[in-house]
Amino acid sequence: MYDRTKEIATNEKGRKQFNWQRPTAELLGDDLIIKCPIGAEYIQHYASLIGSYLYLIGKDGSCVSYCPPTEEECRDFIETSNLKHILPSEFVIYGFGLPQVTKIKQWKGGGPFWWTKKKIRDTEVTFLGCDYCVWGDISGRMVKYLAEKKKIKKFIYVGKLGSLKPFCPPNTHLATGNRSLIHGKPVEWDGLFDEVPQDDVLKKGVHVTLPSTIMETKEWVERLNGAYDFIDPEIGHMGTAAKNAGIKYGYMHIISDNLAQKFPEDLSNERKNSVLAKRGVLLNKIKTIIESIC
Repeated sequence: MYDRTKEIATNEKGRKQFNWQRPTAELLGDDLIIKCPIGAEYIQHYASLIGSYLYLIGKDGSCVSYCPPTEEECRDFIETSNLKHILPSEFVIYGFGLPQVTKIKQWKGGGPFWWTKKKIRDTEVTFLGCDYCVWGDISGRMVKYLAEKKKIKKFIYVGKLGSLKPFCPPNTHLATGNRSLIHGKPVEWDGLFDEVPQDDVLKKGVHVTLPSTIMETKEWVERLNGAYDFIDPEIGHMGTAAKNAGIKYGYMHIISDNLAQKFPEDLSNERKNSVLAKRGVLLNKIKTIIESIC
């Protein structure tokens, strides 16, 4: 169970407005218990991270185990959050860089979820952020809850993802599409950006949803044999939830890493001022695209 009263990491990204919290820890005898936001893939991801770290420093990672949450626990984690207090517009935008997109600093909420509303043309849009990372299957349950309980009709996810194609430098392009491969099965949804044309910056393609970045090995990329374009842990979950609920959905992501080719910029140096400046330009492009469909 996620518990902010337990030991908090000293390197949390508290200067960020959203997505700054990380799992907490509790020492029980000789066991270190990591307490994650409740999602099957987030818990699996952190177990993989810790096991991989131990391996890299020459220690035995087999001591790491994890307890997958039940479906009821995962559902209750979203439904008992402060999302129940939100009264959203029919159009919701969630994710990365939204304070820059909206130019709004003061958001309503009280944690973990925060929101604000803004009129774009004649459309009232609710912008949504979260203190922790809405990772993997958590994201699908969030969309499902907003569609079924809050009756939203459109949902956009703004974020960052990896490219599976060479010759695509990070922090210079945007990615979108309406298809993903998730758990080995394709899903296609009613896309909000289907009519937005591809250009020198915006690339359209087919996405792969994978539970953890630790699974993104060179061998795994080679097995894909160039059949897919983008990868992240959430897009397919959100698309599946949107399709099942009968709402329109779209993602508009900054390509922040490249798994097919090594470039000077990647996730290890994404806080450099030069990278932040490039992402600022791309966020302004995202803002323009969103305004065009409102």
